Amino acid sequence: MIKVIEHRNEELDMSQSQIIFSEDLETIQNGKNNILKVINPILQLNIPFLPTSYSFALVAITDDVNFNEPHSIEVILKDPSSNVLYSSGIQQVPPLPNTDNLNFNLVLKNTVLKSEGEYIAYLIIDEIEVHKQILNIKVK
Repeated sequence: MIKVIEHRNEELDMSQSQIIFSEDLETIQNGKNNILKVINPILQLNIPFLPTSYSFALVAITDDVNFNEPHSIEVILKDPSSNVLYSSGIQQVPPLPNTDNLNFNLVLKNTVLKSEGEYIAYLIIDEIEVHKQILNIKVK
């Protein structure tokens, strides 16, 4: 069961989390490092008709999580009726010393959108909902 908390710092050593929806993601190699390129961030999609399938991406990021310890991370996307459209499943993250930020990148291809409204992505760490982000879907 997922716990929803008002003051996340009381249960996790965490100062910030964020979810960003976008049209796509691209990874660019820069020497030994990879650079994540977020292509056209979005908060609302205006689509011509429903139902439809649509491809988009999301990036979940956290900082100041104590990654000297293992954690479980999950990203869930729900439709306006609270049906789960996507779940990453619970991903086990081993200890990552000297890590302050963790990106969790997803590209969701041909996701079925059946209705207008608020589609919500949840970032869950150690069974605690640490952030949620709304993507509004409208027919235009």
